[in-house]
Amino acid sequence: QSTFRVPGRPYKIRVIKLLQSAVQNIAESPGLFLDCDVCSTRPLAYDPETVNDALADMRLLKNQVFFSLLTQEAVRDFE
Repeated sequence: QSTFRVPGRPYKIRVIKLLQSAVQNIAESPGLFLDCDVCSTRPLAYDPETVNDALADMRLLKNQVFFSLLTQEAVRDFE
């Protein structure tokens, strides 16, 4: 598990990588579990526009980090 502050933005991101042990009778083992969480480092104003903007920004950041950790081959396997 690693946690990083996002430079120039009020967020931090936590990346968890977990390698699954090889499992008998599964052709493509071991597997990798990957989880990315983004959270704000400061309180948000409680209004729908602010919350929606922050969530959209965090979703974009999470996707950028998640997909930067995968190879194109790994992404194609799930298409």
